[in-house]
Amino acid sequence: MDLLNGNLLVATKFGEVLTINEQTGAKKQVMKGHWTGEAWGLAIGNDNKIYTTADDNTINCFNPSTNKV
Repeated sequence: MDLLNGNLLVATKFGEVLTINEQTGAKKQVMKGHWTGEAWGLAIGNDNKIYTTADDNTINCFNPSTNKV
């Protein structure tokens, strides 16, 4: 878990990343980028990109500005 622009950022066992609004609890899928297994690592870089790692032995970098992995 981490925070991104006032939203809770969560990596799931399905290899996706969600934001959960602190105020309303509304959920939004930000990325689904891992092929198999759980997402184990989640971090927001100084560049505001989201980095994840998962059971598929990959590290993904997601750019929220462009909505691309």
